[in-house]
Amino acid sequence: MQLNELHAFCVYGVLVSYAFVSAGTRLDSSLSYYNLCIFFGHALEELIFLSHVQTAECGGDSTNSQDIQLTEKRYAAMMVLMQVKKSKAIEQPPIPQTIKALPRFIFMTYPWYWIKRMYRSKYFRQFLIICMTCLLAISVFLTIFLAYDNAQMRKVNKIICKV
Repeated sequence: MQLNELHAFCVYGVLVSYAFVSAGTRLDSSLSYYNLCIFFGHALEELIFLSHVQTAECGGDSTNSQDIQLTEKRYAAMMVLMQVKKSKAIEQPPIPQTIKALPRFIFMTYPWYWIKRMYRSKYFRQFLIICMTCLLAISVFLTIFLAYDNAQMRKVNKIICKV
């Protein structure tokens, strides 16, 4: 393996491993992750171009062609990953052109867009979990309080009815 090939292979390995690790850990910062994938895509294009140039210089060695095919498969997998990430992006709904569609846009489409956009935030989801936990605690407390108060009222009612 020549020095250029080794260097390209090392850079490729680092880029691909970082991209796949980042796929699981950086889902919240979708714009920066998407830009990172674009950067990796350009880097992979350069590596494929370098491998094609080296193959042309070497006369089309069979090991180089296998490496090229493997690199192209990995590049295709990276492109699929980028398309999946791009399809999950929430796009702002277009403003309606007719007056008839405006109420639906104002009262349904646009609020749902903002709810989906806010829900993608890790901090907002944590805030929702805290609110739900507090509501659950309050409802359990009120249920216990009402059951206790009901039992006390029954005792008082029995005492009043006996007299």
